[in-house]
Amino acid sequence: MIERLARLLTRFSVDRPLLVCVLFFALFGAGFAASRRLELRLNYMELLPEDAPEVVDLKWVMKKAGTEGYLVTELVGGTREERLAFAPELARVQEDLPEIRYAEYRYDVPFFRRNVGSFLPLDELQRLRRELDEKVKKGIEDSFDLGLDDEKPAQVDRKEVDEQFAKLEKAIPPEFVEDAAKERLYILAKPAMTSMGVTQVNDMLAHVDEVTKAAIVRSGKPFSAGYGGPAVFMKAFNDGVTKDLGVISIVALIASVVLLIAATGRPLASLFVLLPIAGAIACAMGVAAFTIGHLNIISSLLVAILLGLGVEFGIHLILRTNEARSQLPLREALLEAVPETMDGAFSGAITNAAAFGVLIFASFSAYRQFGGIAAAGILMSWLFTYSLLPALIVATERFLPGWVIRKTNAEAGRFLPPRPVLVLLVAGIPLLAAFGAWAMPRVGLERSFNALNGDSVPDPVGGRAAKAMNSTLTPAFIWVKDIPSAQRVEAIFAELKKADPNPRGSIIDSTVSLGRVIHQD
Repeated sequence: MIERLARLLTRFSVDRPLLVCVLFFALFGAGFAASRRLELRLNYMELLPEDAPEVVDLKWVMKKAGTEGYLVTELVGGTREERLAFAPELARVQEDLPEIRYAEYRYDVPFFRRNVGSFLPLDELQRLRRELDEKVKKGIEDSFDLGLDDEKPAQVDRKEVDEQFAKLEKAIPPEFVEDAAKERLYILAKPAMTSMGVTQVNDMLAHVDEVTKAAIVRSGKPFSAGYGGPAVFMKAFNDGVTKDLGVISIVALIASVVLLIAATGRPLASLFVLLPIAGAIACAMGVAAFTIGHLNIISSLLVAILLGLGVEFGIHLILRTNEARSQLPLREALLEAVPETMDGAFSGAITNAAAFGVLIFASFSAYRQFGGIAAAGILMSWLFTYSLLPALIVATERFLPGWVIRKTNAEAGRFLPPRPVLVLLVAGIPLLAAFGAWAMPRVGLERSFNALNGDSVPDPVGGRAAKAMNSTLTPAFIWVKDIPSAQRVEAIFAELKKADPNPRGSIIDSTVSLGRVIHQD
């Protein structure tokens, strides 16, 4: 079956080389045009299924409370009084944007001071009330004492109550979000988007920057603005990943060209081996644009992976054609080489495609997307190589004989690595395998999405704002059905903080809950 298909494809390819080339290059162009619609989404939510309870709940909370984290605008320049006078206008113009739910630059400290008692834990408030009631009752009883004993009337001691309120007073933040030197003022805007995709984040940042600069110009003051927070981090992360993917793809291409030239001995042959693979990648990405619409952080590596896996088909075909060419004319050499190598190459393509294809059955949507695109790309690489490469060879050999396939009766050149390299490989590979077996149980699993990035995407504005707030820019929101549930969650947090072996570096800094604010008898 494969041999019959191979002979049919080869005859059509070598008899109509120009037609085949035109058809395939038109297909590649269409695939490339469609692939440009692909969006790169690096948000962790894109890695999970849309119907996952965690995703559904998080989107519901984001709809109510705003998108994750704050967008921080750092205002510098002018005097402190000028910055404070300009801050309300800047917060207003940002808040008027449809992407921003609200923007603020100050805390209502008088409100917190008036209602500081409401932030006491309910059990603590009830205990203090009982003790105060007992002390007041005892004081009233002592006030009617006839003086028949020498005991002094009891006094209501408010020291403990004052200490509790002093702790809460200390926790109240400053009125304005500023750095210690009061040279930088921070405006905190809450995004209100349904997704933190790259396009949405870039549009929001562009709109915020536009209205901020316009407001600064209208003020006539020497202000300047910088931005920070999760949205800025996401944009920088996306830009960094996009740049890295470009570098990786270029390095993979250069490495493939060097290896192909070493294997075939002809630079033009290496180019022809890569052309069908590039077309297969473009078409696979085009299919992904229509079926999925975006790439995630896992599937974004597909270009380099497909480039490395697909070149072997063309290498086998070129080398076998070279061998057959020493005895046969070019057409007969291709008719012999294509069926002989196509069957084995198909087995390799099916094996690789199946290895990726099993990921389609994973519940993790990022794996499903990666597996589907990779499997399609590998099969396209095989089909395009054996359909297009013979036509490229025939068309070129008509005008440039010997540039791709060596001439008839030319001696076959063999590439043999130096003996020291062979010795090093034979001795080194078993040692590497033994080291891998030893190290495998010791390899940990990194579950933090942000930790995967390391320090390559700094957020200086966000870092300074978090330090000024003495808090995080990405608070966690937990939605519960009723007040008793909120109180149970508060109790769980209290137990976690109490059992934390490193309380200073605890992942739970502080909590604010309706279960603590709304008191029920």
